[in-house]
Amino acid sequence: MHFIGYLNVRPSATMHGVSALSLSCETHDWLPGTWCLDWVTRSEHEPSLDLLGSSQSWISDGFDATWGWPGLVFDHAWAVEIQQRLGIANGFTSIGVACRSVDRTEIFRVTQPPSQISGFAPEGHIGLNRACQSHRHIPQGHSVQGWEAIMIDRMAGFGESLIEDGQILELEDADSLCRQRNAHPLNGCWPWYPLALLSVPSIIEEGGADYP
Repeated sequence: MHFIGYLNVRPSATMHGVSALSLSCETHDWLPGTWCLDWVTRSEHEPSLDLLGSSQSWISDGFDATWGWPGLVFDHAWAVEIQQRLGIANGFTSIGVACRSVDRTEIFRVTQPPSQISGFAPEGHIGLNRACQSHRHIPQGHSVQGWEAIMIDRMAGFGESLIEDGQILELEDADSLCRQRNAHPLNGCWPWYPLALLSVPSIIEEGGADYP
């Protein structure tokens, strides 16, 4: 398996009654997220910058280094620290994310920014694209809790999810759902992949483990 990174998530204010963990940006807020950047326009449903307090500059300074657009954290120590500083008190849960090794290169290809168009600003690489550039082992102490069927797109990374009512899937079930969506003629341009949700230890461990 290929290790992607970390998300700190909670159900968004628009998702009343939702308690299931999900990687989807359509149903969950992320910490950090694009709403943490003062140069990004936020919707009325996103968290307020007031939640960040004195940590806002620390989070902004980490953008594109320890975390990438729109909210994927690359570094374990940084993911643990932001969760301890702000996440726990504000209802966020840390999730590690991984994919099958066979899917890594496809996810990298799908999330590549388009070719530069003359007269337009270049589109940057989202965090998911950067995380899939080369193989990373799943860090020691992280274990697979279940799988989710997720639509991958070039802008949001983790888009629509097929998770329902707190259901955490086995790999075979998530893979089957993705195959069904990818085979449907009305699926659209973005493909679906099964992604693993991993436990995140609060203690930093050295080394790593590889999984097939």
